[in-house]
Amino acid sequence: MKTKPSKCTDGARPGGTAFRSSFTAVRQSCQRILALLLLALISTFANSALAQTTTGKVIIDNDCYRVVCPDDYVVYTCETVATPRLYNIEVIKKCPNALDLEVVCDPKLGTPLPIGNHTITCVVRLAGRIVGQCSFVIRVVRDTEPPKI
Repeated sequence: MKTKPSKCTDGARPGGTAFRSSFTAVRQSCQRILALLLLALISTFANSALAQTTTGKVIIDNDCYRVVCPDDYVVYTCETVATPRLYNIEVIKKCPNALDLEVVCDPKLGTPLPIGNHTITCVVRLAGRIVGQCSFVIRVVRDTEPPKI
Protein backbone atom coordinates (compact mmCIF):
# COMPACT_ATOMS: atom_id res chain seq x y z
CA MET A 1 0.00 0.00 0.00
CA LYS A 2 1.42 3.34 -1.05
CA THR A 3 1.19 6.32 1.25
CA LYS A 4 0.69 9.80 -0.02
CA PRO A 5 3.64 12.10 0.71
CA SER A 6 2.89 14.77 3.32
CA LYS A 7 2.78 18.38 2.20
CA CYS A 8 3.38 19.47 5.76
CA THR A 9 6.83 20.29 7.04
CA ASP A 10 7.72 19.05 10.50
CA GLY A 11 6.83 22.44 12.01
CA ALA A 12 3.36 22.72 10.45
CA ARG A 13 2.28 19.18 11.25
CA PRO A 14 0.35 18.61 14.51
CA GLY A 15 2.98 17.59 16.99
CA GLY A 16 5.70 19.54 15.14
CA THR A 17 7.79 22.21 16.83
CA ALA A 18 6.21 25.25 15.13
CA PHE A 19 2.72 23.84 15.73
CA ARG A 20 3.41 23.38 19.46
CA SER A 21 4.82 26.91 19.89
CA SER A 22 1.89 28.44 17.94
CA PHE A 23 -0.58 26.46 20.02
CA THR A 24 1.13 27.60 23.24
CA ALA A 25 1.00 31.26 22.14
CA VAL A 26 -2.71 31.00 21.29
CA ARG A 27 -3.45 29.26 24.61
CA GLN A 28 -1.59 31.97 26.57
CA SER A 29 -3.47 34.72 24.70
CA CYS A 30 -6.78 33.03 25.50
CA GLN A 31 -5.80 32.71 29.16
CA ARG A 32 -4.99 36.45 29.33
CA ILE A 33 -8.31 37.35 27.71
CA LEU A 34 -10.21 35.07 30.10
CA ALA A 35 -8.39 36.60 33.09
CA LEU A 36 -9.33 40.12 31.95
CA LEU A 37 -12.96 39.09 31.40
CA LEU A 38 -13.05 37.47 34.84
CA LEU A 39 -11.69 40.64 36.46
CA ALA A 40 -14.29 42.74 34.66
CA LEU A 41 -17.05 40.35 35.75
CA ILE A 42 -15.90 40.34 39.37
CA SER A 43 -15.70 44.13 39.37
CA THR A 44 -19.21 44.42 37.92
CA PHE A 45 -20.75 42.08 40.50
CA ALA A 46 -18.77 43.55 43.39
CA ASN A 47 -19.93 47.08 42.63
CA SER A 48 -23.56 46.13 41.97
CA ALA A 49 -24.23 45.52 45.68
CA LEU A 50 -23.00 48.94 46.72
CA ALA A 51 -25.48 51.75 46.98
CA GLN A 52 -22.80 54.35 47.46
CA THR A 53 -19.07 54.44 47.85
CA THR A 54 -16.41 57.07 47.43
CA THR A 55 -12.70 57.19 46.83
CA GLY A 56 -11.62 55.71 50.17
CA LYS A 57 -8.85 56.32 52.68
CA VAL A 58 -5.25 55.78 51.63
CA ILE A 59 -3.53 53.88 54.43
CA ILE A 60 -0.26 52.96 52.65
CA ASP A 61 1.31 54.79 49.73
CA ASN A 62 5.01 54.29 49.14
CA ASP A 63 7.35 53.22 46.32
CA CYS A 64 6.21 49.58 46.39
CA TYR A 65 2.65 49.53 47.74
CA ARG A 66 -0.60 51.46 47.71
CA VAL A 67 -3.48 50.33 49.93
CA VAL A 68 -6.82 52.13 49.99
CA CYS A 69 -9.57 51.32 52.47
CA PRO A 70 -13.15 52.07 51.39
CA ASP A 71 -15.24 54.82 52.87
CA ASP A 72 -18.40 53.86 54.73
CA TYR A 73 -21.12 52.49 52.46
CA VAL A 74 -24.66 51.15 52.38
CA VAL A 75 -25.82 47.67 51.32
CA TYR A 76 -29.51 47.06 50.63
CA THR A 77 -31.13 43.69 51.30
CA CYS A 78 -34.57 42.11 50.96
CA GLU A 79 -33.76 39.78 53.85
CA THR A 80 -32.91 40.42 57.49
CA VAL A 81 -29.18 40.03 56.77
CA ALA A 82 -26.74 40.87 53.99
CA THR A 83 -23.55 39.00 53.17
CA PRO A 84 -20.93 41.27 51.60
CA ARG A 85 -18.90 39.42 48.96
CA LEU A 86 -16.21 42.07 48.65
CA TYR A 87 -14.91 44.74 51.02
CA ASN A 88 -13.40 46.83 48.16
CA ILE A 89 -9.96 47.18 49.71
CA GLU A 90 -7.60 48.25 46.93
CA VAL A 91 -4.12 46.72 47.16
CA ILE A 92 -1.60 47.64 44.46
CA LYS A 93 1.90 46.18 44.40
CA LYS A 94 4.12 48.58 42.43
CA CYS A 95 7.42 46.66 42.71
CA PRO A 96 7.53 43.33 40.87
CA ASN A 97 9.82 41.67 43.44
CA ALA A 98 8.06 43.01 46.54
CA LEU A 99 6.47 40.55 48.95
CA ASP A 100 2.69 40.16 48.85
CA LEU A 101 0.66 42.02 51.43
CA GLU A 102 -1.90 40.13 53.50
CA VAL A 103 -5.19 41.86 54.36
CA VAL A 104 -7.24 40.38 57.20
CA CYS A 105 -10.61 41.88 58.14
CA ASP A 106 -12.89 41.40 61.12
CA PRO A 107 -15.60 40.31 60.71
CA LYS A 108 -14.35 38.03 57.93
CA LEU A 109 -15.59 38.52 54.41
CA GLY A 110 -18.73 36.42 53.87
CA THR A 111 -20.00 36.91 57.43
CA PRO A 112 -23.76 37.64 57.38
CA LEU A 113 -24.46 41.13 58.74
CA PRO A 114 -27.90 41.88 60.20
CA ILE A 115 -29.70 45.15 59.51
CA GLY A 116 -27.83 48.02 61.17
CA ASN A 117 -24.35 49.54 61.23
CA HIS A 118 -21.27 47.31 61.31
CA THR A 119 -17.68 48.45 61.77
CA ILE A 120 -15.23 46.44 59.69
CA THR A 121 -11.61 46.58 60.86
CA CYS A 122 -8.85 45.48 58.48
CA VAL A 123 -5.17 44.90 59.22
CA VAL A 124 -2.48 44.91 56.52
CA ARG A 125 0.52 42.66 57.15
CA LEU A 126 3.85 42.32 55.40
CA ALA A 127 5.87 39.23 56.34
CA GLY A 128 3.77 38.87 59.49
CA ARG A 129 4.27 42.48 60.69
CA ILE A 130 1.34 44.90 60.84
CA VAL A 131 2.11 47.74 58.43
CA GLY A 132 -1.30 49.41 58.31
CA GLN A 133 -4.90 49.19 59.44
CA CYS A 134 -8.23 50.84 58.79
CA SER A 135 -11.90 50.70 59.68
CA PHE A 136 -15.07 51.48 57.78
CA VAL A 137 -18.77 51.07 58.41
CA ILE A 138 -21.16 48.99 56.36
CA ARG A 139 -24.75 50.04 56.91
CA VAL A 140 -27.18 47.23 56.08
CA VAL A 141 -30.63 48.58 55.16
CA ARG A 142 -33.81 46.64 54.47
CA ASP A 143 -35.05 47.42 50.95
CA THR A 144 -38.77 48.13 51.33
CA GLU A 145 -39.39 49.79 47.97
CA PRO A 146 -41.39 47.51 45.64
CA PRO A 147 -39.90 46.86 42.20
CA LYS A 148 -41.02 49.15 39.41
CA ILE A 149 -42.15 47.74 36.10
